[in-house]
Amino acid sequence: MRYLFTFFLCVLCFTVFSKDMPHTSWGEGCIIFNSTKKIVGKVGYDYVNDLVLYQDGKLIKTYTPRQVDYFQIISKDSKKFYQYVSLAYAFYLSYEREAFFEVILDGLLAFLRKPNKRAFNMGITPSKGREEPGAFLRIDKLCFDYFYCYQDKIQRIYNFHKDVMPILSDQKEMLNDYIEENDILDFTPRNQMVIIHYYNLLTATAREEKQMPVENWKEYNIME
Repeated sequence: MRYLFTFFLCVLCFTVFSKDMPHTSWGEGCIIFNSTKKIVGKVGYDYVNDLVLYQDGKLIKTYTPRQVDYFQIISKDSKKFYQYVSLAYAFYLSYEREAFFEVILDGLLAFLRKPNKRAFNMGITPSKGREEPGAFLRIDKLCFDYFYCYQDKIQRIYNFHKDVMPILSDQKEMLNDYIEENDILDFTPRNQMVIIHYYNLLTATAREEKQMPVENWKEYNIME
């Protein structure tokens, strides 16, 4: 029994701690802990096991969402900036637990996403989706589940028109005009981002947050 436990532990360590895992993205970054402690260096995100990794010399340290407030990574491949926050959410009607969510847009209404394991089991990874923007499938919809956070409440987006648009009702007329003027015919992840961003701009007078400039929308890594 002891040898079986040792074997299992070795397999687990290999799965969690190897920095060459295909489901781990690495880059220069920082980790902010719940205790406000901050570490800077080589940071990775294991999106299958939902762990943030930190390379300390030859040692790879791992941290769970319960230990971390948020972390940031500049991808060594794309040079893009990514930020992840730890939030409590009830997955599959179970009890709430902390998990990492990627922040697409911050503001009065935050737009978030999280890689799902269904796509990973199909051999479709977020990194593959980013490398193959001409894929026939809508990679982003396969690789990610999308969420919004409003008034400290996080909800998954199943149907943008039904789940999110009612929340934006205080700017309904302006948003409808904007959607019509820009020929937004369907709610792809990119279009969802554009609409939420515009809503945050409309309501920005009550907030003191620096938002992503309108002209830089398309620089974010969301594909049609």
